[in-house]
Amino acid sequence: MENVTEAFTYTYTPREYHYTLYYYDQSGQLVKTVPPKGVHPLASDQVDRVINQGTEVNPAHTLPSYYRYDSRNQLRIQESPDGGESDFWYDRAGQLRLSQNAVQSAADAYSYTRYDHLGRVVETGEMESTESRSQLLENIEDPGFPDHQTYTCYDITLTSYDQPISGKYPGFEQEYLRTRVSWTAMVEKDRTDTIFTAYSYDAHED
Repeated sequence: MENVTEAFTYTYTPREYHYTLYYYDQSGQLVKTVPPKGVHPLASDQVDRVINQGTEVNPAHTLPSYYRYDSRNQLRIQESPDGGESDFWYDRAGQLRLSQNAVQSAADAYSYTRYDHLGRVVETGEMESTESRSQLLENIEDPGFPDHQTYTCYDITLTSYDQPISGKYPGFEQEYLRTRVSWTAMVEKDRTDTIFTAYSYDAHED
């Protein structure tokens, strides 16, 4: 039984479906994604060239989205095939104050967020401004920015904490409001009515 050679053949059906690719930098931040439609795996002959010849072959993935961060690892710029570029700006406390997507950029519009002294969101909405970027970055350090007298604001959502809303809902008593949302109000663009929602809780925060 010398010089005997056996050959085994194994066949199988690959069960590979959709892939979404995620790329990270050395600090663990997500910097690039590729959706299933944009993933183009290497063909078998390309894989063979890599294995047998050591030839470098890079997959031709398409439709990538990119993410860039500031020095505090906060998302600063996002680019995607369908949404274009979105920018995000933070104040010195690291709170997101302004953002702008490609559609808003064409209309000189921004999404904004305001906070109270405890860092809780008290107002969100959209605003219009033709001010320079440097001026806006200076303005976001003002907790009252944007004020409704200076800027055109719309699609506004107000959020209040701790204190009940007085005189709005007779017979409705709000309880256990400390550190919790008391009420919200929404004012949509091109509408004159306001949508109010008031909250009350039991001792178990429900």
